[in-house]
Amino acid sequence: MGIEKELSIESVFDNEGTQLDVKFTAVAATTGDTTLVAAVTSKKIRVLSFFGKADVAGLVLFESDTGGTALTGDINVGITDGFVLPYNPKGWFETVAGELLNLQLTTSANFDGCLSYCELE
Repeated sequence: MGIEKELSIESVFDNEGTQLDVKFTAVAATTGDTTLVAAVTSKKIRVLSFFGKADVAGLVLFESDTGGTALTGDINVGITDGFVLPYNPKGWFETVAGELLNLQLTTSANFDGCLSYCELE
């Protein structure tokens, strides 16, 4: 007889005593800039986890706003390659307050995946 294990996903993120809802979104990007999460007035977007996969080799860069501040360095992905940022309770990076989360691709690629994030002041 096997052991059953209940799996759960935290739907609340604790930010220094303040509980924030964790949100999820699909990623479907092509060449250039793609808005992953729209801007929210006076709020930062903090990425808690991410995975994505490209169909051709290229560079991926996360930005605060379109063509804005780089939140990561260039991430090199190969043909049918991808990467994972596992759940990080403190977050991997965050946008400037009031700015959208942008994904920039430097090649003619389809880049698909998903991310979890929260909005904070």
